[in-house]
Amino acid sequence: MRLFDILKNANRDARDSTELDSLRSRLKRHSGTLQERRDSLIDRVMEEAMPGEDTGEWRQIGEVIRERLARILTYERLFVLEEFSTSYLSTSQIWEAIGETKRQLAALEDVPTQERIVETLTNIVLAILPEELPKTDSEDGTPQLSAPCYLCCPIPPARLKGQ
Repeated sequence: MRLFDILKNANRDARDSTELDSLRSRLKRHSGTLQERRDSLIDRVMEEAMPGEDTGEWRQIGEVIRERLARILTYERLFVLEEFSTSYLSTSQIWEAIGETKRQLAALEDVPTQERIVETLTNIVLAILPEELPKTDSEDGTPQLSAPCYLCCPIPPARLKGQ
């Protein structure tokens, strides 16, 4: 490599590191409100997906869904702050960290991005949520599921009848 190329790359690396540091400092400014914002976003999803969540048997399902939504957001690294040192990162790792930090900031600062997150999570909840809960037959009030016994057989019902 020529000396000029080495200096040019060093300048670009320094510029990328500075950009990452400034993005990380913006993200750290939100660190005190991350949990509150995540809970607010989950509340919005629950209001759209389950308007009557606080009533009766839906309460337990609502709690499970809230916990799963929090796990999804944590998995996607949204509304969480991960501490790491930028001093030992390679150029490609710095670029990845810049992209990830921009994505995290967009979820915090950009209202249309927040709306897309709410819409996506609402669609996920609505896709898995039953329209109604099964009737409760037990003494403790938990819903009971029932199915005909022949569905448990490894042999299809048509073969049982001799067809």
